[in-house]
Amino acid sequence: QWYNSEHLNTLIKLGLKKDDKVLDYGCGAGRVAEELFKWGIKYYTGIDCNKEAIIYACRYYGYPNYNYIYVPAVSELYGNSKIAEYQNISNLKATAALVLSLITHLMPGEIVKILSLMFYCKTLKRAYISCFLANNNKESSLCGAKIQLSNGVFIKRKDNPSAIVVYDPNLLIQLALNWNVDFIYGNWRKFNPKICKNKEIPYQDFMILTK
Repeated sequence: QWYNSEHLNTLIKLGLKKDDKVLDYGCGAGRVAEELFKWGIKYYTGIDCNKEAIIYACRYYGYPNYNYIYVPAVSELYGNSKIAEYQNISNLKATAALVLSLITHLMPGEIVKILSLMFYCKTLKRAYISCFLANNNKESSLCGAKIQLSNGVFIKRKDNPSAIVVYDPNLLIQLALNWNVDFIYGNWRKFNPKICKNKEIPYQDFMILTK
């Protein structure tokens, strides 16, 4: 869902700039990179735990100054309980990070690790993170996450908690530690037009982090 012009327009609306050096955490097969390159982003690094996806991205989206890094692995959903901790993140000189459709599959401790790694990258000023936000079980049930795993965390399946994870915004603020946090609500929340009014973006909600 993140590789068409509609979603690129969302990132532009949220503040992404053409002169940003982009870090795409959880880049998959690189289709975000394709749209960013067409738009004019000149420096991009994608990180993912799927080796086959990284090989594909290198083959089809290996533009000048576009790099892809394989780092195993992100959450138990992907076959490993370890988080993708890329310790050399500061060397990338990124100014903006994308974390798209990733924390919708991560547990709180894994989110803290990723956001901490990004915070200590001195050049990184902003992060755009897609997510599902819910203040209670009634809201989380709308995307299938009917089970409250813990305070502020809602899941779809007990046998595979990472399948869909929905977060209370207040918990995400705590997990973001030193970052400044803002939220923009997506149109999956049409049950609450007051919240969406003048802020509606396609599908998922966004957490925007700044220093």
